[in-house]
Amino acid sequence: MDREKLISFLRHGKGLYLEGTAYAYNNSDNDLFNKLGCTYVGPGVDTTTNLNTLKGQANTIVSNVTMEYLPECLTNYWISEIDGGKARLLFKCEKDKGRTSSYEGVDERYRTIHSSVLFGALRDENKRNKLMKIYMKYLLSGSNNIGRPLRKNRSIHGFSCDSRLLQHGKLHYTLHKNGQFATHMYTLLGKKVFTLRNNKMKTGDYQYTLPKNLGDGMYLLTITFDKETTTIPILYNR
Repeated sequence: MDREKLISFLRHGKGLYLEGTAYAYNNSDNDLFNKLGCTYVGPGVDTTTNLNTLKGQANTIVSNVTMEYLPECLTNYWISEIDGGKARLLFKCEKDKGRTSSYEGVDERYRTIHSSVLFGALRDENKRNKLMKIYMKYLLSGSNNIGRPLRKNRSIHGFSCDSRLLQHGKLHYTLHKNGQFATHMYTLLGKKVFTLRNNKMKTGDYQYTLPKNLGDGMYLLTITFDKETTTIPILYNR
């Protein structure tokens, strides 16, 4: 992980989701962890199981959310305990230990969510998808331009898409003029997953089938057309 790039990303008023069972344990003294606003309490180790349930805290974006965690598996040990500090605790486990926090950088106006529980280990796929939508709405609503959704059928310098942008595992879009077109997909941590297109293209309607090995989850789709760039968050669910 390139901490300096992520810190620069936040300094530009962006949103960041960062998870890891031992991230706080291993990184509580570095600059990026300080940007999360929370404080590290302890490793949270338990001889049997670390947690079973996460309960959303009152007056937060997850105040009515309860999530079940996969029991007795490798993801359920050494889950760091965190405290709010300057941040706000979103989830506590049934042992009243802080596990997830959110923070709005007051001076730099960025937003972060730090989770010491693994999102993929939360039970119930439908509830996971709803939770990620809550997370993304929070992260992107306070950020500067990134993830700004395109209005339906609105053309931006020769490119447009509508509500079908992602449908049945395919991307749909329209080019209103010839030009250099590039599309890249990234994880929320900024790792490029793959490049969909990067070549000169002609006017027309296009669709592109996403790779079959792409895992379900939230991604950032960056579209560049004739040197103009926009970034769109997409939820991929096969």
